[in-house]
Amino acid sequence: MTSVAACRDFINQSTENEKCSLLVFFDNSGGITLQTKAYCHFYSDPKQAAIDVSAILDGESTLFWDGNQPESRLVESETVHDLEDILAIKSKPYKKERHGGYAEAEFYSSVMSDINQKLDEYKRAIPTNHYPQGAEQ
Repeated sequence: MTSVAACRDFINQSTENEKCSLLVFFDNSGGITLQTKAYCHFYSDPKQAAIDVSAILDGESTLFWDGNQPESRLVESETVHDLEDILAIKSKPYKKERHGGYAEAEFYSSVMSDINQKLDEYKRAIPTNHYPQGAEQ
């Protein structure tokens, strides 16, 4: 019998492997293919691709996701971004002209929108008066 802890460790390791193996392919016709070691899916909607990539970056595992399309795996494309590229792009303010085509621009616009929304939620969760009375700010 497998222990719950062993299952949790397996999922955590799988999630980290997925994050590290994350590739996003942008093709000339506006399609986006998200690939990890265990998952592959073709998107015609850049916003949905951004939502799924953000979920992976947030630590969600694709082990139980529907829509795995191993036949859609790519080796090369017009533009390919790996985890390092995505994190570098996310760390800069969004500018449409930095991205090659419509799908890529929409994808990163959605990724940045998701990040800004999460930052706003985080800021709202922090009490505005979190210093004890008389403490230096």
